[in-house]
Amino acid sequence: GRLVAPLSVFTPFWDFSKGVLTFSGLLTFVSVAGFFLYLNTLMASRRHWPREADGYPMWSHHTVRAVALAVALVAANAVVARVTFLRLDVTAERLSSLSDETRRLLAALPDDRTVFIQAFLSPVVPEPFVQARSNLIGILEEIDAQGGTKVEVLILDTEPFTDAAVSAREKFGIQPRAMRDLGGGQSSIVEVFLGVAFTAGAEQQVIPFFDRGLSTEYEIVRTIRVVAGSERKRVGVVDTMVKIFGGQTLVGNQQLPQWSVVNELRKQYEVVEVDAEYPIPPDIDAILVALPSSMQTDQLTNVAAYIRQGRPAMILVDPLPAVNPTLSPTEWVGDGNPFTYPPGSPRPGPRGNVRQWIRDLGVDWEPTRIVWDSYNPHPELSHMPFEVVFLGAGNENEATFNPDVDVTKDLQELVFLYPGFLLPVDDDDTDVEFEPLLRSGVVSGQSGYFTLVQQSFFGPRMVSDPRRQQDELDYILAARVRSAGPVSSDEPPTESVETEADDTEVDDTEADDTEVDETEVDDTEVDETAAAEETADEETQDEESQEGEDDTPESPWATEGPLNLVVVADIDFISEQFFQIREVAPGNLNFDNVTFFLNAMDSLLEDDSFIGLRSRRARHRTLERVEARTAEFVEQRTLDEQQAEEEAEQALTDAQNRLNERVAEVQNRTDIDAQAKQIMARNLEEVENRVLSVQSANIEREKDTKNRASLERMETQIRQIQNNIKTYAILLPPVPVFAWGVWIFVRRRRREREGAAAARRLRA
Repeated sequence: GRLVAPLSVFTPFWDFSKGVLTFSGLLTFVSVAGFFLYLNTLMASRRHWPREADGYPMWSHHTVRAVALAVALVAANAVVARVTFLRLDVTAERLSSLSDETRRLLAALPDDRTVFIQAFLSPVVPEPFVQARSNLIGILEEIDAQGGTKVEVLILDTEPFTDAAVSAREKFGIQPRAMRDLGGGQSSIVEVFLGVAFTAGAEQQVIPFFDRGLSTEYEIVRTIRVVAGSERKRVGVVDTMVKIFGGQTLVGNQQLPQWSVVNELRKQYEVVEVDAEYPIPPDIDAILVALPSSMQTDQLTNVAAYIRQGRPAMILVDPLPAVNPTLSPTEWVGDGNPFTYPPGSPRPGPRGNVRQWIRDLGVDWEPTRIVWDSYNPHPELSHMPFEVVFLGAGNENEATFNPDVDVTKDLQELVFLYPGFLLPVDDDDTDVEFEPLLRSGVVSGQSGYFTLVQQSFFGPRMVSDPRRQQDELDYILAARVRSAGPVSSDEPPTESVETEADDTEVDDTEADDTEVDETEVDDTEVDETAAAEETADEETQDEESQEGEDDTPESPWATEGPLNLVVVADIDFISEQFFQIREVAPGNLNFDNVTFFLNAMDSLLEDDSFIGLRSRRARHRTLERVEARTAEFVEQRTLDEQQAEEEAEQALTDAQNRLNERVAEVQNRTDIDAQAKQIMARNLEEVENRVLSVQSANIEREKDTKNRASLERMETQIRQIQNNIKTYAILLPPVPVFAWGVWIFVRRRRREREGAAAARRLRA
């Protein structure tokens, strides 16, 4: 089949359907059009043919000529089809164009190590994956065209229980994914193949499934470079209490899985685990230090010694790790959290002074302060607390993503969970370059750890509705720190802590005075006093959590030497849920958390080849009318659901009010004693509660029925619009051609009649 594929008329036109003009396709179009115009000319002049020529019928002459011309055209097109580099992407979105980085990488591939790519793709996929499949095929064909003999691509239509499916499973471990298909107005479970295998010599890499959220070009090009045998740098992941590399916990001996970020790094680098109990090996090109606040002093000393050699490092600090709040720096005051490590259980050694340690690296970080931001562009995520910080262009801060740095200039949206903030140790220090990478929005602020967290028997517990106070600042959530020479840092200021403690004592005294005069104040003043007491308690707890840090007279680790760091005030931004969101893109969510992390690591290792490629996203042109009508129906459906919710709540409120009124009537009766009132009220409540529960169930059922009917009505109308557009797309394109043909036919017939009439007049 592959041998005769170049002879097919439809193969060259496949590129046209994707918006790509190729030399072979244009030649095929001209050849086919010219050949059939030649046949039309022959048929039109048939009436003027002589009966025979050279002893053969005239039709045989023209038949041989037509066949010879067809063979010559097919041969010419088959030869020209090998010229694959003359291609022009004429789509406005440049959907089938390769980036300059990809072209450079393909040109740099070795000639003696061909990369073979086998793509196992289902011919028909559910609607959410149509664009993903189209992107994948387009990029693979462009790479095949541009790669020449260095890259060979084979795209196989793969359906379950076929030879291709068996080959995908047995050779590469590619399995179909079962998913729901809502096409055709019916719901069914289908098995979809979207896997690609890369081989070069003995090296093999497999992408089992291309999810919607993955950057197609980036994933393919990165894997090509890996299997082509390019030299890979080593990244060390420092072992901390957060266990990014996986491993056994200190309490309960639980086996923790490896984070997805390690597998993501392995696709590009050689990743190893580093034990900071010992000096870091010099063959490590860069390190990842997650949650250094959980490390002991000797571990921090070894990490600082590595960093002070000018070696790259990414440091992830976090005042409140959502992955495990018990690892918060504030939870480790003294010997550790007694709720996490009960008496008799093993405990880690005392932590090092992480605040002083990171100050010595040119960054001021307060472990007890957490940033919040009111910006949230996703209505479906409106239930999220403000401490879930969304970073995007709509937060009214143009400097959210540093436009002067390749790492961040093409980012669109990030999400941080309970992050801290960073500051330079000394703004006037010219030896240290502190470059902000990410900033919060304008409507933001900071809260204390104990404002958001309460202690319980089971460990830290989040406060449901904490107090927040907005300020006029934006907060730096990530920064790049560099220096070329020796760097020293001052001791953290202690006077401010003492002053805050004095203020706390004054506030406590004032609060006590307020309590003494409680009978002379109104309710508002009492609330203000309670808020002041709570704030004072929070400040006192914050001060106690930092007493051990401020008492350190001098740093036990190296404080001089060049720096090359990226510091991020959150560790949760690379947690598992963001990798899942990146792959599946639920509800069209597409956060750049993983992209930012990989860009930062590439920048530290001076490997910029993929930074621009990661942020490149194919933008398919959609049917605006369908989207507009869909948006209207979705809005109407939302209004219907809200109305149903309001009606249900009102009905329940009315029923509860009726119950309260009947209970009040019983309580107000004077003809019965108190005990009888209690008995009657209790019986009445039981009866009314049973009635209320039945009414609640009926109301919920009616609400669900209305919501279901609204959804069905919306889906039906949307499907009708789509079907109408499909019908118009089939019927309308031939109309101009058919009208033009009719006009030409009528014109020629009129000219023939006029010619015949003129001939008759001449004969007469």
